[in-house]
Amino acid sequence: MFPGKRMKVVEKAERLVSGSMVTVTVSDRHITVNVDTAYIAQVAELDGCYVIKSDLPCHRRQASDPL
Repeated sequence: MFPGKRMKVVEKAERLVSGSMVTVTVSDRHITVNVDTAYIAQVAELDGCYVIKSDLPCHRRQASDPL
């Protein structure tokens, strides 16, 4: 791969890759993409979990009360 084209591929991959979930390696005429499925599974366990901070006293609101 031409040096200029290789650099464009590397720059594009750095912009698109999300954290450490995916790694992109460029060598000669080969582009290798590795997906860390174990890390994605670990992060997916927390998907949808949120924390709400409030100044409402604890005795006025129960965890089971609807928001």
